[in-house]
Amino acid sequence: MMTSLGSALPAEIDRVRRLWGQYRDLRGQPGIIVEPQIALMDAAITAGLDAIGSGEIVAMFAAYHRLKAFRE
Repeated sequence: MMTSLGSALPAEIDRVRRLWGQYRDLRGQPGIIVEPQIALMDAAITAGLDAIGSGEIVAMFAAYHRLKAFRE
């Protein structure tokens, strides 16, 4: 099924927000460093929201792929 970028990008933002929460819950665990990944997720989520707000298709496409790169 094909979806539009206008619906796929918000879905990816939501997915990465959930993943961000999982990483946040790992803070303070011995031997687990999550701060760099959390910072990268924050930046990607912000870029996605900014792209949606601007309506720039190229920025939305770049943000979508940046978010898609985060694995669960």
